[in-house]
Amino acid sequence: MLALAAFILAGQQNPTGLALPGTAKVKDVVTLSIPSQVHLAGLLGDRYTASERHRLPYVDEDEMLSGFRRRPGKQAWIGEHAGKWLHAASLTYEAHHDPQLRAKMDRVAHGLMQTQEDDGYMGTYPPGKRFSMADDSDWDVWVSKYCMIGLLSYYQATHEAAALQSARRIADLLIRTFGPGGQLFSRAGEHQGMAATSVLEPTVLLYRATGDARYLQFARRIVEAFNEPGGSHIERDLLTTHSVAKTANGKAYEMLSNLVGLAELYRATGEQRYLKPVQIAWNDIVQNRLYITGTGSSMEHWTGDGQMPNGEGADVGETCVTVTWIQLNLELQRLTGESKYLDQIERSVYNHLFAAQRADGAAWCYYTPLDGVRHPGSETTCCLSSGPRGIALMPAFAYASRTDGVDVNLYGASSYNGSLGLRQTSRYPFTPDVDVFVTKGSSTAETLRFRIPAWAQGATVKVSGRSTKSVQPGEYLPVRRVWRAGDRVRLHFPMPVEIVKGSGSNQGYCAVMAGPLVFAADNSLMSGNSTKLRFGIGRGVPKRTGESRIVVDGLIARQGGVLASQKLPLEPFFQAGANNSRYTVWLPTKSALKSPKSLVFGADESSSRIGNVQGSFADGDPFTYSVTFTGKSADRDWYAVDLASPIVAGRIVFRHGETFHDGGWFDTSSGKPEVQVKRAKGGTWETIGALSSYPQTDGSHDPGFNRGQAFEFRCAPTKVYGVRIVGRPSHGDNPAQAFSSCAEIEAYRN
Repeated sequence: MLALAAFILAGQQNPTGLALPGTAKVKDVVTLSIPSQVHLAGLLGDRYTASERHRLPYVDEDEMLSGFRRRPGKQAWIGEHAGKWLHAASLTYEAHHDPQLRAKMDRVAHGLMQTQEDDGYMGTYPPGKRFSMADDSDWDVWVSKYCMIGLLSYYQATHEAAALQSARRIADLLIRTFGPGGQLFSRAGEHQGMAATSVLEPTVLLYRATGDARYLQFARRIVEAFNEPGGSHIERDLLTTHSVAKTANGKAYEMLSNLVGLAELYRATGEQRYLKPVQIAWNDIVQNRLYITGTGSSMEHWTGDGQMPNGEGADVGETCVTVTWIQLNLELQRLTGESKYLDQIERSVYNHLFAAQRADGAAWCYYTPLDGVRHPGSETTCCLSSGPRGIALMPAFAYASRTDGVDVNLYGASSYNGSLGLRQTSRYPFTPDVDVFVTKGSSTAETLRFRIPAWAQGATVKVSGRSTKSVQPGEYLPVRRVWRAGDRVRLHFPMPVEIVKGSGSNQGYCAVMAGPLVFAADNSLMSGNSTKLRFGIGRGVPKRTGESRIVVDGLIARQGGVLASQKLPLEPFFQAGANNSRYTVWLPTKSALKSPKSLVFGADESSSRIGNVQGSFADGDPFTYSVTFTGKSADRDWYAVDLASPIVAGRIVFRHGETFHDGGWFDTSSGKPEVQVKRAKGGTWETIGALSSYPQTDGSHDPGFNRGQAFEFRCAPTKVYGVRIVGRPSHGDNPAQAFSSCAEIEAYRN
């Protein structure tokens, strides 16, 4: 009876439908939909179907299971993919009960369970390297997390008790390993232990699926592990700094995963100490760390105040971050019922999630820049495994239920079959009108709540032709009545084109929005050789030229600083760059467009060593950078730009990349970095001076530089074919190695 009851209480957790009665001290205000209750059409349906038909069936089963079957796996976190796939596939299977998808789920789940060892171990590492920080063996608990999530999802969708038992055996081994007096979590997972402690989420879910108090006790132990030596101190840091960028090491994906777990633990215990840091983090992300397209992170870390790099080299918007941000908002929306969390989800889904997914669903982007070219792929990586999870969740939150009725959360063509039957007809998010028809009425009064997006100033709602009052953007509009089949609700959300002025690193730039959609300029829509032009935005009034196209008065900067006017077509960000063309969201204003451009912009780049971060340092973006970190020491590093044609340079600028605990800057204890040039094409490097503006530093002490901080060298205007900066790398707290970093090399005539 307990197992059956678990499936009756659908929507009480993530994955939905597992919770036993009495395992939550806090009752959710809203309940997510069972996927089979919702049918998505229109844009939402196109993207959902694309993932269902063209991604999930084609993920390589052997590759997902190979690391478990033939230990060690070929890569440290190769074991996460099976669990992620089972989560997405199980949710999708619950929607349509496709027999071929079910057959593949059975093969993956049973194949995974067959690899479980007698002690409960389910991972990809050989004995002697398990639950440690050995080379290529430092993600074991992280893999355990995703195995548990996958098995619980499969159990929820199929009722196979063996999957639940297998998840319990994983958790029991973790308890024996990391329980009181056991091993430290901080020594079994990357990013100050955050990778390991993110197992908090499925541990709480396992408690709620079984009622076994040992798992709840272990969940509390995991939170205590935040404060271990070398631990993340997530609670402490968020309570004191109120900044995710200043919490632990700022790694976005792992931190969000822990925050989702804290929200689950709050639901199970009712203890505010677990919810408060989650709320602090959410506020900071929304106010300071969130891109206009609804994602976060650069180089997989939260950005600093005012720093929002947009280019490809900045590794913007890791898809794992986008999906886990959506999950965190779902947690908070379920707990509170507040529409602001669905506002964030809407922005993420219609912009960055769909931008990361190729339209046919078969490929995903690892990162999705706001300025650059997309690079979708179909190989098995963490982000390509995460993306379908975000898509698979959409039916669960498009509509939701409360004790007194139904919430309409996502707009667009769709239908719902719950306590009420509903059908939406609309071209939303491209057009402002939404019709919601009641297809199955109620015998007693029920409340339909319509989410009024925060951006929808002047929104109107008519119920059976009668206008309603008190339509407040950023809130739900409740309409309570006995609903009859055939009742119609007409919602109108004005979508004027909005010019958004940038701030911080986007100062002097503007973006364009209409409704929930962010728009972008796509070079493939321009005439002429657009790759050699820079586009900006003028002062004219933008105009719509169709459902998904906007035209603005644009500016073009040609070589030599000549400005010209041209109408600039924009299309939704999620569509831009579909033809492998360059696109940009943030467009410079006239003054920014006229600012001097480095004469080595786009030059060939090289460095003394190929490190583990290889962002461009000749792309005009001071927030992208390259490092020489190889884990080895060196006495000298250099960064060079080479030109096919000569320039005349009288001012050379070196911009610092990033500072790390173990290096990243130049050590000037034996001399300032040298400035070298090539005076002839293919010639030798000649030292013309030192970067005297570079401060006095040593190899071990953090100099406190900001990313992109500029250091300048001046000389008589000189014809050169290349520029190189040479210096001694620093080692920080690890003298066994040394490395440096470079964000930009720039050259100007004066």
